Amino acid sequence: MNFKVNKRINLILCILILNLILTSCGSKGRSNWLKEHHGKLNIEDINDFFGLEILDDELEGKNIILSGEIHGVAANQKLEGKLIRYIKGKTNFKYLLEEMSYSGAYFINKYLETGDIEILKDVFNAWQGTYAYTEEKFKLYEELYEYNQSLPEEDRIILVGVDIEHQPKISFDYIKDILPEEEPPEEIEMIINDLKHKNSVYYEDILDSLNNDREIYMDYLGDDYIGFSLVVENMKNMRIAYDARDENWNQVRDEMMYNNFKILDDNLDDGIYFGQWGMQHIFQGEFDDVDWFASRINDTEKYKEKILSINFWYDDCKQMDPSGVEHDLSFGDEMIKHHNSIGGDVNLYKLVGKGSPYNNENLNMVEGKKVVDIFQYIIVISGSEASTILEL
Repeated sequence: MNFKVNKRINLILCILILNLILTSCGSKGRSNWLKEHHGKLNIEDINDFFGLEILDDELEGKNIILSGEIHGVAANQKLEGKLIRYIKGKTNFKYLLEEMSYSGAYFINKYLETGDIEILKDVFNAWQGTYAYTEEKFKLYEELYEYNQSLPEEDRIILVGVDIEHQPKISFDYIKDILPEEEPPEEIEMIINDLKHKNSVYYEDILDSLNNDREIYMDYLGDDYIGFSLVVENMKNMRIAYDARDENWNQVRDEMMYNNFKILDDNLDDGIYFGQWGMQHIFQGEFDDVDWFASRINDTEKYKEKILSINFWYDDCKQMDPSGVEHDLSFGDEMIKHHNSIGGDVNLYKLVGKGSPYNNENLNMVEGKKVVDIFQYIIVISGSEASTILEL
């Protein structure tokens, strides 16, 4: 089955299951709770934070804050930019945890440090044919650069990419960029020279050399050793994950992203993370037979109950797929009915809290789990246009 078609079918099935979850639980008291625990958001003004204050109580004590979108909706990145600024102001989070490769995040960070727009364009050119190749995403990073410049240097946001290496060109560009100018030790000279002077090298050959002479690579690469080894390993992971794309894509990929996160988290200075991901990846429990990225992190001693998940819901929206085709996107569930009765184009709803009916609502699809075990907030987006394919 075509991967893009398969991914869309999986998304539709997930939406149907989520709709069943939020309509299968008892509805008594919900309407009143949501009326009293919501904020209307103005996404046209990135610095208007009215309505977001209902996040404040739950932000306290959290080390990872995640929002979850369905890719291809224009409002997503407007919300992402607003959440970055608001959550930064409340938590001074250090890391923007991204659903992108380590090498992609490396070059976005380089753009954020230098302001060189050509670096950003090079990354986006490599992303053609993906959900990321949009005007809205490009503008998000331009605005992030400007925002970072307004912060003290020690407080500037750093991207952390934990996905597999989807674009080999970015992977090899990264390797070329971090290799030292000095001559390599004899044991690794052939591979290093190939990496410096060729456009591509078989990742198997790089891995064999890395595994045979790991300490030599560590000495030669210094601080870049972790990134180098991670990129090479995830070039292999790309092949493994794509081979599983028709059967077990989400399970395989989310495990790989979790393993990458563990490696980087162990090697980074302590700091709070915020990130906006595809919707299912932020679920804090196993769901639809997948142990998702946030679910795996939530099972660790370090981050247990220290994650906050904000899920996006859509009503009467348009979505762009990677080929540029638009689709209707609407969750025709009880949550949307409550939202429409309350009114507002983009509303933030708190599900968790003392007295919330959602605290005691068991999920009939997941044994032993409640709604608020999976995510704690919903942002309903009404009437958004689809994302726009980027033109550089």
